[in-house]
Amino acid sequence: MKDVSFSHTLDSSAAPPSATQRRVSADSFRRLTSLLKKAEPSALVIPEIFAPTPQPIIEAFHATPVAQELAAIVQPEALVEPEPIVTAALPPAAIELSPEPELALVLPEIEVAPVVAVALPEPEIELLVPEPVVLAAVAEPTPPPPPEIKVNHTPIRRQAKRDEFAEVLAVPKKAAAPQLTPQQEIEQAEVGRSLIDMMSGAGAGGGQPHERSLAADTLLRMLPRLSQAIRVVLAQRLAMMDAPPPFLVSQLLVDSDLAVSGPLLEDCMHIADENLFPVIAHGNPDRLRLIARRRRLSPAVAEALIGTADTSVLLTLVRNAAAEIPQEGFAELGKVAESNPELLPPICIRHDLPIHIAFELFWAAPVQLRRYLLTRFLTDSENLTRILRITMQGEDGCGASIAVEEIGAALVLALAGQTEEAAQRISKCVGVTPATVERIFADTQGEALMALLKVAGVSRADLSSALPQLCVGEHALTDPSRVYEELQAVFDQLSFTKARILLTYWDWAITQSGPYARQH
Repeated sequence: MKDVSFSHTLDSSAAPPSATQRRVSADSFRRLTSLLKKAEPSALVIPEIFAPTPQPIIEAFHATPVAQELAAIVQPEALVEPEPIVTAALPPAAIELSPEPELALVLPEIEVAPVVAVALPEPEIELLVPEPVVLAAVAEPTPPPPPEIKVNHTPIRRQAKRDEFAEVLAVPKKAAAPQLTPQQEIEQAEVGRSLIDMMSGAGAGGGQPHERSLAADTLLRMLPRLSQAIRVVLAQRLAMMDAPPPFLVSQLLVDSDLAVSGPLLEDCMHIADENLFPVIAHGNPDRLRLIARRRRLSPAVAEALIGTADTSVLLTLVRNAAAEIPQEGFAELGKVAESNPELLPPICIRHDLPIHIAFELFWAAPVQLRRYLLTRFLTDSENLTRILRITMQGEDGCGASIAVEEIGAALVLALAGQTEEAAQRISKCVGVTPATVERIFADTQGEALMALLKVAGVSRADLSSALPQLCVGEHALTDPSRVYEELQAVFDQLSFTKARILLTYWDWAITQSGPYARQH
């Protein structure tokens, strides 16, 4: 829309002679404003009424409806005394009509429909009045209008700013693998075998490293579409490789088919422990047994397998001589073996079984296994005697003369059920804690009692006469089913040094010292 600027002074001489000159009231001004708002755009172009204008044009203008209604508003009232009109560019513009009351015509800056102007002879002034017209007092400015713009009397509200984070992103669904025809499956199998050969370096030349890497990456991409038979072949080939691609190995390790993941879990020796821990945490016994059979098993993986407390997995682990079991793992195995006797033989025959664990397993082992442990871990040597002498220095009761009569009296008290008092007396003689003596009294197999009597200095002849009495009564110290000759053989097999070593380790276990300390 073309803005038309105007600046002129109303000529009072051109006013009708019959009108008495007075100021236009506010009511008349509002009526005039309402008229202008209702008028058509073509009628908004008003010629200068009060300027010297040719008579035909004036008569033509007075014939228009706008002029007639304008005359009806202006004629009863006096015209306004000439006031200079502020020059302004439309839109926006403000027209001050009179100083009293001071009213201003505020024209907001909006875009309206184009206005057709009527060309008039000189002087030609076009008065373009946009809509809407808002009245505002100059003295008291009104606050800014609300955020609603009226264009052609139709409210248009501003659109809220788009919040991209509030939109829910639609995740496309993974397309299902297309069904292959038998011929396509055969072709895909051939392609898979060719890629496996390229990846493993089979054939003449073996291929370049970058060629093998590209073949492995291609297999990784094709893996979801490969058949079960091809995945089995791929897993077996990876298990034999010296440096298998880690991405392929990690994907096949979690394959739901045990025929695919099994060869890698058991035979692939180039798998990082970090890849085995998630499989162990899953807790599948079949997969755990395959891991327990690996030819190389680190202490961390072995300890994780022990933490599963699965008897079948632990049995497979302890039978695996190549598994590196830490000492803390042996301690846990010993606790589990107390309620699972089938674990005792494979644990006791392991070459890496610590001696202090072996002497703790002694209490839960059967008779034959006890003999094996005594034979394996107890030997007579000069160095062992010197070490034992250094160990026992300063121990209470060590080196003191032991009265056989005192030992006999204590055994009588134990047979009568007074085990606490009997343990107190014997402990002072042999230099161990009373709790260790009570533990020996509670073991009815007899081997531990033979070791105690050996340290106490009981002779072989005295033992032969005392054995029939030890298995009699309500509080018998030995099992009546045991053959005397077996216990006598155990007594003869043990030397003082061997028996002393046994009691020392058992006492350390009771007091939680030495290798049995909690910090170890």
